[in-house]
Amino acid sequence: MFETLIIASKQKAYVLSDRSTYLNHQEELDLVVLSEGDKRLFNPYSVIAVNPAKISGVNFKAAMAFVDFVTSSEGQEIIAGYGKLKFGKPLFTPLAIKK
Repeated sequence: MFETLIIASKQKAYVLSDRSTYLNHQEELDLVVLSEGDKRLFNPYSVIAVNPAKISGVNFKAAMAFVDFVTSSEGQEIIAGYGKLKFGKPLFTPLAIKK
């Protein structure tokens, strides 16, 4: 995404980008945010363990430990707080369903 932002900056073009990449590199870019927060542009991230019955060599136990951590209260708090200190607002929205 950063490469795309660089090209848009150089060509004075419009671009759709995630907020995290833009904010982390905004000092290097000649771009301004024209629109944000539109629910139609919401970009959720997901975590899915690969099925070891379909793909050999998968460390399913480690994958599930990662899934469990990311979706745990602790993992969701980390996601909710990421970016607050540096940018004054979170860069991601935690969406895991509470167990």
